[in-house]
Amino acid sequence: MNIKIGETDLLGRTLKVIRNRLVLVRNKQTNSRATCDTEGCGWVLEGKNAMGVGAQHAATRCHRVVVVREIASEYDGETPNKDGA
Repeated sequence: MNIKIGETDLLGRTLKVIRNRLVLVRNKQTNSRATCDTEGCGWVLEGKNAMGVGAQHAATRCHRVVVVREIASEYDGETPNKDGA
């Protein structure tokens, strides 16, 4: 592994220093669902664009939209220390 602190590897992980150790870090949005909370609407959208499109739906129609997002965080302290980076 020949990347510097702050750079990203081929898997999209960023090399950081956490508690004086090298750690590869990656955050990924896995699920996103926007649901209109306004009575009688029933609008729902799932996918990566749910947050932005949900905001547009709320603004253009004067509705209330709730967006639920699931974020997966990965911390790999084994690989950079094994490779001697």
